[in-house]
Amino acid sequence: MRKSKLLTTALLPSMLISLAGFGSAAAAPAAQAGPTDWTATAGHQIFTEAGEKPSWQAMHFYPETLTINAGDTITWKFDGGPEPHTVTFMAGEKGIPGLIAGPPPGGGGPPGGGPPGGGPPGPLPARVPANPLVFFPAGGTSYDGKVYTNSGVIAADTPGPKQYKLAFPTAGTYEYVCLLHAFVDPATGGIIGMKAKVVVQAAGSALPKTQAQVDADAKAQMAAQESRAKSEEADLLKEAQATTPGANGTSVHKIQVGYTVQEPGMMLDYQRFLPKGITIQQGDTIEWAEPSPNFHNVVFGGEPEVFIVEPQPNGPPQAFVNVEALAPAGGNHHTGTGFYNSSILLAPGEPAGALPFPQVVTYSLTFDQAGRYEYVCAVHYHNGMDGTVTVAARTGGGVGMPRTGSSSIWLIIAGLVFGLVASFGGLALRKRKANARI
Repeated sequence: MRKSKLLTTALLPSMLISLAGFGSAAAAPAAQAGPTDWTATAGHQIFTEAGEKPSWQAMHFYPETLTINAGDTITWKFDGGPEPHTVTFMAGEKGIPGLIAGPPPGGGGPPGGGPPGGGPPGPLPARVPANPLVFFPAGGTSYDGKVYTNSGVIAADTPGPKQYKLAFPTAGTYEYVCLLHAFVDPATGGIIGMKAKVVVQAAGSALPKTQAQVDADAKAQMAAQESRAKSEEADLLKEAQATTPGANGTSVHKIQVGYTVQEPGMMLDYQRFLPKGITIQQGDTIEWAEPSPNFHNVVFGGEPEVFIVEPQPNGPPQAFVNVEALAPAGGNHHTGTGFYNSSILLAPGEPAGALPFPQVVTYSLTFDQAGRYEYVCAVHYHNGMDGTVTVAARTGGGVGMPRTGSSSIWLIIAGLVFGLVASFGGLALRKRKANARI
């Protein structure tokens, strides 16, 4: 499997110079006449195949640094389509708030799930409260660096506004993040991923760029990211499907779950299964794994919503995480019907998140019955992350035949008949030999 690529120091300066040169085509203003409402963009969806659903998402703010003056406002427009984002100013807080409110359910169990001490996990609740600090607006309509301020989760298919506006009354430099796509670097403790900053100068100061230049820079950066995504996808699709021998003459087929390009100033997420469609033999096994950290799973038998938002008669709405959409279910043998869930997949070496159930590095499912089965990533099926498994009936010798179902009954009957015939045949042979000796 391919690994996420890191940008070399040789390429980074040239890219930065190229982008800077593109934005400097027009002269910057000498001074600001009055308060200005600037426009920025959160996220960008990239289409590389026919249809209305993006195959890639750019987890990026445009621009990464926006310089304005005190008294100005910024309006963020969200260009991720169904991919949700937040615009969140942390006000000096360290870390990233978790998706689940408070500690994991079960009295402070380990982040990967299960009770303290490593005993068997208890029954899972149907849903758990989502963290309102992540999902809902907080802080107000202006930011001066003192109070945690958040847009709440915004996407094309979420209720409520589709943009976010914030005023900046005080000079300073303010960093902000998307709570869903930024992470704490375990090596440094700093925040990496989808983040940017606003530099607020004194009122009336000369500005380095106009809005037109900011827009031109964003357009050029989006175009470069789209080109990179298409190039990466072309390479991914060329890679051969991995298949290894399994037990009793069966095969184990490998499917890659997503792919991430992560470099300084760029995080591109490929939201597809590789391969998307696969044909296997009855009794074969498929093993899913993701090569780079992300938030994917494998679900057969439904398309459960991950988040549930409920209005309240008094006060703000409440959000819940739907455990069925994310928790393991169904076991490791697909019997032709039922609901199966891998749980959240982890990349090699990735620590488990604070969820009330285990997460896995690989997920294996053996298909006992012939048929055609559709599956999704519950988190990203809105973006078209789905796949199909076609299971052909196995013939010849009964190798890899199913463990359950009506065909198993006929297999048992056939075995009994064969045994009886063999027994009678042996008895007749022994009688003939005995008669010959008399």
